[in-house]
Amino acid sequence: MKNELLGDAITHVPAYRALRHALPDHRIVALYRKSTAWANTLARARSEFLDEVRTDQPIADGPRMLSRTLNEIENLRVVLDFRVNMHSWWSYLATARMPVTYVANVAGFMLRHNIPLGFETRPATNVWCTHRVVELAVGRSLPFDYHLTPPSAAVASAAQLVPEGSDFVLLACGNPHSNKSWPRDGWIGLARHVAAMGVTPVFLLGVQESGERDWIRQQIPQAIIVDSTAAEQTEQLPWLFVALAQRARAAVTVEGGIGHLIATSGLPILTIAGPTDPIRWRPVTPHHFTAWAKEFGSRKTSDVPLAIVIARTEAMLRMANRAVRAAGDQFDVRAE
Repeated sequence: MKNELLGDAITHVPAYRALRHALPDHRIVALYRKSTAWANTLARARSEFLDEVRTDQPIADGPRMLSRTLNEIENLRVVLDFRVNMHSWWSYLATARMPVTYVANVAGFMLRHNIPLGFETRPATNVWCTHRVVELAVGRSLPFDYHLTPPSAAVASAAQLVPEGSDFVLLACGNPHSNKSWPRDGWIGLARHVAAMGVTPVFLLGVQESGERDWIRQQIPQAIIVDSTAAEQTEQLPWLFVALAQRARAAVTVEGGIGHLIATSGLPILTIAGPTDPIRWRPVTPHHFTAWAKEFGSRKTSDVPLAIVIARTEAMLRMANRAVRAAGDQFDVRAE
């Protein structure tokens, strides 16, 4: 991989888990051009998926350097390139004379070694593309499991923050300086509307978003705020989010890591999107709704109308019941 921010890492969970399932006697080594969330935010869960993580690797410096890097791995048998760019050609050339099974996440999955030649349409979502790479490498269909399990301490802390039996919706407004952000006025209007329906708005703030606490507290006093001050340790915060998501009715988020993270609970999520494609980058939950600026002739998230977000949130809440959540485990997320 070239890099794995939190959202990227979450969308790879089904692929990494499928690889572990298919090749339980293999050691899985992940190479990253820069960094990965498995080395920090998701470090607690890393051992389930990856045996070794190597960051700052020269995997974009041409086939010769990449070949040298791969040859440093003992007993190498399979090479999977999850990158969706021209650098995949370098891994294709680097492995041409190596006794490995190889497949890349490119158009048609056409770059491959030691597996039958073929060409197939890539799935519409990134999460299914990387999962399909693994299936092609091992030659059979594999389970698709996107769930992450929070530790018991996070579950207990979440129950103190939002008591069992509460009716609540998660809101993740993201970094206000990002081009994916939605205006504060929109979040205020949405949260007040949700509260008027008798549902508690619960804001999830990442470590770099703690500055949003003040205006939320001032403008929406009935809201619950979950940020780093609620976690016993900073490392616990993402697992608090997952634990809360397991009990929430639904969530509304901008495109970002928190949305992808809480999607591992399977809860219904409405993504407010602007410059990026929310279908291609959809979260792993089987119950996904969108409010995309493209519908309104724009690429700016700020141009998504509040009225549309409210209407789709209401529609989502109408279907967000226990029966639907239970059925979600059987839902095929390849269908949008």
